[in-house]
Amino acid sequence: MPAWRHSGSHSLVELLVLAYYFGGDDSFRETALRVARSHLDDVIPRAVKLVEESLGSKKEPVLAREIGWPLINLLALEDLTERRDEELNVRIRQEAAKLAQLIARIPPERYEGSVHSGIASEALARYHERTAEGGDYLLRFTRYWASTQWNDEEEEFQYRQGSDDTNGTWSNGINLFGIVYSADVSADPQMRHRALEVLEPLVTTTTSDGKDFAQKYRSTWRALDYMNAWRP
Repeated sequence: MPAWRHSGSHSLVELLVLAYYFGGDDSFRETALRVARSHLDDVIPRAVKLVEESLGSKKEPVLAREIGWPLINLLALEDLTERRDEELNVRIRQEAAKLAQLIARIPPERYEGSVHSGIASEALARYHERTAEGGDYLLRFTRYWASTQWNDEEEEFQYRQGSDDTNGTWSNGINLFGIVYSADVSADPQMRHRALEVLEPLVTTTTSDGKDFAQKYRSTWRALDYMNAWRP
């Protein structure tokens, strides 16, 4: 797949990096590096422009996943370039910091819905794991989302903010890691309780749909790693 076909909202970068680590095929690494340069030169500037224009309008919802996905991708690519391509690694770390700072400018009430909240909160949580930066906003945002957008009856998050529509427990999976990470860092018992509520439908229901499965479980393992430490 040509590098220019990778967009800010959907990407195979993590898959390429994992394929390289597990198989050692240099073609995966070289493709990932081409995508990295495409992200830095094209994808990220366009995504940043889109989000900044949305923020400036003060009306339309902000599509936070457009910069959340690139941040997740850059964190994977940072590992790939560390000690092997210093110049590219520096660019990646600089752009990752800018994306994290831009996400932190988005008011929680401006997020369009649970896709965007999940990707942005995961991106910030994984950035905070590495840098210990952005934690205040991450905690404020995940508390807001966990308390205002959770549908107790359906045991799912609202699909769009401010509406009553839900669209499946995939929203639980895509939002789980950000909530769990925030609950772990803050040791907030209410957040930990909500995290357990978010997790339950993921382990009691199944799906045969590929996209649904990917959204539900892409980072559930990361969340469970933190949640295991909560056991008395």
